[in-house]
Amino acid sequence: MLKIVINFFWFFTIYGTTVYAQAPGGIGALEQRSESSATEVIEIEELVPNLWRDIAREFTLSTRYAGKPIKPLEHFIGPLKHITLASERAAPYLAYINKEIQKRGLPAEIALIPIIESGYKPHATSSSGAAGLWQLMPATANRFGLHQSKWYDGRRDIIASTRAALDYFEELRDRFRGDWKLIFAAYHSGERTVERAIELNLQQGLGTDFYSLRLPKLTEAYVPKLLAVTEIIANPQAFGLQLAKISDSEPFEEINVGVGLDLNRILIWTDLDEKTFDILNPAHLKKLTIEGPPPTVLVPIAFADIIRNELALVDPSSRYRPRIITVEPNDTLSEISFLTGLSVEKIKKFNSLRSNRLRIGQRLLIPMPRIAPPIDPTIFSKRLITTEHIVAANDTLWAIAAYYKTTVGNLVEENNILSDTVLKVGQKLILPNRLPNGKDSNYHTVEQGESLWTIATKLGTTVKDLANLNRLQDESILKIGQVIRIQ
Repeated sequence: MLKIVINFFWFFTIYGTTVYAQAPGGIGALEQRSESSATEVIEIEELVPNLWRDIAREFTLSTRYAGKPIKPLEHFIGPLKHITLASERAAPYLAYINKEIQKRGLPAEIALIPIIESGYKPHATSSSGAAGLWQLMPATANRFGLHQSKWYDGRRDIIASTRAALDYFEELRDRFRGDWKLIFAAYHSGERTVERAIELNLQQGLGTDFYSLRLPKLTEAYVPKLLAVTEIIANPQAFGLQLAKISDSEPFEEINVGVGLDLNRILIWTDLDEKTFDILNPAHLKKLTIEGPPPTVLVPIAFADIIRNELALVDPSSRYRPRIITVEPNDTLSEISFLTGLSVEKIKKFNSLRSNRLRIGQRLLIPMPRIAPPIDPTIFSKRLITTEHIVAANDTLWAIAAYYKTTVGNLVEENNILSDTVLKVGQKLILPNRLPNGKDSNYHTVEQGESLWTIATKLGTTVKDLANLNRLQDESILKIGQVIRIQ
């Protein structure tokens, strides 16, 4: 009797349930069944979405190794369950990758490369510095236009890295005239490594096929390992394996969310599981669309319309912009945190700092809230007698501080909260005590017509000192209502 097992993998919300049709005993057991039973198994199997099965039917490359049939268990070292696990991890990506391979007329076997390279783990990083599903090295990524920074790594971007990897395979196909064993060897060790081996053999009158070349040992093992995986994927039951049953429909949709968006907001809008979001968007290292290529994210199709509707309501002033701060003598993370309104913990996280120690000249990337539009100066006096603020939609501590002519540090201290606290609509904030004229001896609120030069002249200081104190450029243009530090 056919046994049906339901596997609640992370993407069950997209596909419904994923069905595994088990046939205990592998091929030998199947051959002993009655003809009617075998027919029933085949018919049910054909109805179950099974992209791995469909891909295997498209395999065209010979798996003969050195003229003899490959023996997979001699070349795939380690538990075969790793292949099963990789087949499951591939679920969010396989349909997209397979379609891109088909569009370019490349061999279906290329879909197996991430099994060997990363186990279909997009967060994977090798000891040599390769990263992502396709394990691209930084130099290769740069060559094929993948942006890499502290905020975003294109090698981990599912769409961008797949495009770059397939571009690379097309280039290698043309370079090695369609000899796919040489092409896969070149993908592993670099095209010049393979070309030098070919040139050496030509000088010595030797063959130039893969088996005749003297290549690095890891590369010599890489190609037969791929051939072994090809045999295993084509005949999983012969090895006692059950591969994940995956639909050929892409489970995600790409959405442009715009620059400066805190991607944690998507989780709030949709109640989307953070792990699922990270599996689809491993390239956004800090969950902020600060810099890099067009700011897109992948989301399960079921949530796409919700996210688009919420994006339309986002106040532009609540988005972030990148700011670079150069560390100067006596600067501390605490002082930078006070000036920027960003907690020490987040500054460390965004800049991958392991300690609180800073180096003079060190450049720190800080995501700063975009300043709200200037407020009519005629209502400044009303703010000076206000004692509390009721948080409205899209309010941030930075915008509130600028509006009331105070600082984020003062708001944080007065309300006993953290500088990166997420404000809630309706929340009451106590405003810091201010002098009747609304001034603080340490700060100055920019008025109409003022510049760094006019303020510096009035205070008997220099533009350079003011600019350094506030991490500004000497030519920075000030805005009405902007609060700057003067001592």
